[in-house]
Amino acid sequence: QDFEASSSVYYRLFAWLSFGTMVATVFTITDNPLIESTGRIVFYMVALSFMVGSGFFLLVDRELPPIRPAITALFLFFMMVNMIYALAGLNTAALTFLAQYIIIFASFFLFVRVGYHTNDRGAQIVAIGCLIVLVAYAAIAIARPSLSAGEGWTGGLGNQNLFGMGVLMLSSVAAVFLSLKLKGPPPRLAILAFAAVTFLLIYYSKSRSCLIALGVFYATYFGWRFLTRWRVMSTSFFLLLLAVIWYMTYSGAERIDLTGTIEQLLNSLSQGYGKNVDSGRSVIWNYALDSIGDHPILGWGTSLTTTNILNNGLSFHSWYLTILYHFGIVGLTTYIAILYSIWRSFCAFGDSVYSRLGASALTSMMITQAYEVSLTQNNLNIGLIYWTLFAFVLGRIARDRLLTVTQAAGSPFATPVLRFAVRSAA
Repeated sequence: QDFEASSSVYYRLFAWLSFGTMVATVFTITDNPLIESTGRIVFYMVALSFMVGSGFFLLVDRELPPIRPAITALFLFFMMVNMIYALAGLNTAALTFLAQYIIIFASFFLFVRVGYHTNDRGAQIVAIGCLIVLVAYAAIAIARPSLSAGEGWTGGLGNQNLFGMGVLMLSSVAAVFLSLKLKGPPPRLAILAFAAVTFLLIYYSKSRSCLIALGVFYATYFGWRFLTRWRVMSTSFFLLLLAVIWYMTYSGAERIDLTGTIEQLLNSLSQGYGKNVDSGRSVIWNYALDSIGDHPILGWGTSLTTTNILNNGLSFHSWYLTILYHFGIVGLTTYIAILYSIWRSFCAFGDSVYSRLGASALTSMMITQAYEVSLTQNNLNIGLIYWTLFAFVLGRIARDRLLTVTQAAGSPFATPVLRFAVRSAA
């Protein structure tokens, strides 16, 4: 309470200005060298502010909001592994990797506090900004139907896949933040309008992975009550997603054959977009899997980059394969455990609309990362927005859970043990 009272204005202003600027840097990823260089500088300035802010508020607040201990422990374990790898292969690549993970770590725990301590006004302003951008893009798409010709609409960004991920990111941020004040489910008309705008833009981008991810987003959203009814259902759904990602990767690398129905669906989607099913990823993923097979447990470390085996300046176009390459099965298992712990936190507080939307954003993001690398490395500004979004929802869950318990303790039926627990937490 003292922390919020003494620093509320500056705390909120700092957090939401930084977050809004981070969202804006996504639109500087263009073919214009000047704009891209400026955006990169601004991005690292914001990332540095996240790190400084996280350290400062940790000194003031001293305690983390009550999120799952497993999330903190897994983050710290992965940070320790990253530091060991950076010291073992001390070069520019290793230090860059370490700096990126420190940024993610600091930003995540900063926004856990933001979600726990601040009100919703800053979040709503950011959400309205994202919504304005989405509507503007949709208006352009409707006015110029020829944008869907060729490889797909890039929206002024580097490529159509990046634009598709940007649309998903904007939609996720807007949906989660706008839902904070809702006491019940959003109006059906609002859901349909939101879905139509997002689908239109991703359709025009011709990004197949983002189109599949959008389907997973709405499957999670509309199936939420069923998924959260029993823990076995939510866990089975998460494991099913991982199995689908594994299947997509190995079939894309032509290590296993696609089943007839799935092959027909993918062929129809690809032919409709004028593309091949694998879009060249089969060659890249085969090289990646061969290289990972030489060091499957601990990976190759962070001093080597994917260009060491591809020799063409390309990435693996798969976040999962990239983590396997650098950190092996140990690193990928740790990251999946972090994502699962976040998923379980969302499911445990399943009655809230923002928890439901946060979980939908998480599952859709997991699908896009089967074809792109943005959660930790390339296009880190998109990944950082997702990490901070999940952290904000976790902080808000911790806050609302405490309020629920506090209200229960104030009832005449509350036990002395419950009242003592609430007084201790306060």
